[in-house]
Amino acid sequence: MNKISAIEFLMQDAKGEFEKIENYREVLDSGDQKEIWDLQRPSRQRIKDDLKMVRRLTLELEREAEVLW
Repeated sequence: MNKISAIEFLMQDAKGEFEKIENYREVLDSGDQKEIWDLQRPSRQRIKDDLKMVRRLTLELEREAEVLW
């Protein structure tokens, strides 16, 4: 998998976790206990890890681009 594809995958994964957080908050606000128990808890750590990896990959791409220029 090339670096740009990996970045796209990581960004989609982070977006999915953000959407889970929004959905989780809506369900908590609704107070529906059954739905709360059925939901998968979102992972803030997963978002942080995805974004750290994106930063690392973009820095690597930047270094590779400097060699080409």
